[in-house]
Formats: sequence, structure tokens, C-alpha cells
Amino acid sequence: MARERNRLIDWCLTSAILSYFTVIKLLPLSVARQIGKWGALFAYYTLPRVRKIGMGNLNLAYGDTISMKEKKAILKESMVNLGLIGVELPHNELLHSDKRDQYCQVLGEELLEEHGTGVIFSGHYGNWEWGFGMFLGAGHDAAGIVRPLRNERLNAYIEKNRKKSGVQIIGKRAAAAEALRVLRKGTHVGILADQSPRRNGVPTTFFGQPCWSTIGPAMIALRAKKPVYPMFITRDEKGFYTLELYPPIPFEPTGPLKNDIITLTQKCQDVVEEHVRKKPGHWMWIHDRWKKQRRLEQEWEDRLKEKL
Repeated sequence: MARERNRLIDWCLTSAILSYFTVIKLLPLSVARQIGKWGALFAYYTLPRVRKIGMGNLNLAYGDTISMKEKKAILKESMVNLGLIGVELPHNELLHSDKRDQYCQVLGEELLEEHGTGVIFSGHYGNWEWGFGMFLGAGHDAAGIVRPLRNERLNAYIEKNRKKSGVQIIGKRAAAAEALRVLRKGTHVGILADQSPRRNGVPTTFFGQPCWSTIGPAMIALRAKKPVYPMFITRDEKGFYTLELYPPIPFEPTGPLKNDIITLTQKCQDVVEEHVRKKPGHWMWIHDRWKKQRRLEQEWEDRLKEKL
């Protein structure tokens, strides 16, 4: 009976969230953003888990180098960023409208002409949901590797909005082969590379603390012999977004492959950290980035015994 009750509660909560998105889509973006901001601050003050995980991560990352007041300000800004992402998601069509230039700009496109198709990686920084939409809206082809949400109804809604932006979705479970195929066709492959992975991780450091990171960008780039481009999207005080592509990460494989993967993956994490330090409130601090991963530890020990 309890299990059925939980399913009913989950269905009701999901229905409420989807109804919220429906209403948000009907509102002007400026009004929706205010609602997203208020909702995010409400969550910050009323959900202890938000403050526990967020402040724990900030303490790990910054230690005593910044004050508690500064950490709280960063976490509040981070929550507001998440609130804005939520209300901007239903408005994805703006990225392909004639009003596009009022909301965003793309910089660094000339790098793609100079270096060619490659793996584009970013982090949960700024509005990452709008990032690839902006990239495609600028006339580029891209496929995104994503981890599906466990909630199937919410996942279907988010994927529908992503596809409206023209993003080709590649599921993480069979990502490598599909990503290589897409790259060979001349399409860029995008991936968010800053969360603690459930599988296929390598040991790295982030803000000087040990953690696990996905091998995705490094593995695909090395096997396809393609460059790895950092890409980050920032929001200014007026809500205008700038998506900027940066030169490919300098890297020359030396072998064996497992060592190259570790080295390139760490370089990717270093780039994410560099950008997070510039605007820490743009990053998602409520993700348990530095959690222990016993399964990955065993998986990595087994992997080291094999030839990659």
C-alpha cells in the first residue's frame, strides 16, 4: 500500500511541476524570471538539504579563504540561477525567433572553422539548457550526450524542449559509439562534464579535492582524434546571455590510452574550475560533487588491469 501511495504522490508532484511549466510558458519571460527567482529563494530558506549540501560543497572548495557570508551569497545566487533555468526552459523557442539577439550572443565561432568538428564540453554553469540551443540557433549542428532523468514524465518534457531547439539527443548508456558516428558525419558532440558520474569515471581533483569525473569528453575525443572545445554561457545583470567557445584544450596523446584519458579529463575539470571561480554563483553547488564512489573505485581498479 505504501508503494502505491508513493507512486500517487510522485504522480501528483510531477503533474504539479508540469502544470507550473505550462503556466510559465504563457507568461512573458520577464515575469517568469521573477517567479523563478522567488521560488528559488523560497527553496533556499525552507529546504535544509539545499543548505546542507551546498554549504558542505562550498566549505570543501573554498575552506577558510572566503567568509561564511560570501558562501551564503554564492549559494543563494546558485539557487536563483537554477530557478531561472527552470522558467527559461519553456521559452526555448526564443533562441530561434527573430528576437534572439535581444536575449543572447555567441562568441568564438571562428574557432570551429579553424580547428574543425570536435567535442564541446561544459559544466552545469549558467543556463546550460539554453547553451546548446544558442549554439544551434547560430547555425551549427550538435548532438548532446545526456543522462536521462529517473522521472520518465519530466524527462520526456525536458527532452521535448531540447529537441525543439534542434538538439539531437544521445543517451549516455550507448554514447560512445553514437558520438563517434555523429562526429564522423561532421556534427559536434556536446557533453556536460562536471558532475559525479554513476559509471565510467576516472579519479580527478576539483578545487583541490579528490573526486570522480566522467571519461566521456576525453574518451570520445581521443578515439575520434578530435579537439575538445570548452564552452560556457554567462548571464549578465539584465538577463542577457553570452555563449563563448574557447580554443581547444592543448593536448598531445603520449599513451597508454588510460593515462591520456586521465590527463585530458583532469584538464577538462581544471577548465570548469577556472570558470566557476570567476562566477561561482553560476554553478550548481547543490550537486554532491565530491561524494565517495565505492563502485567507481572498484570499476577503476578493474579497468587498470585491462587494456583500454
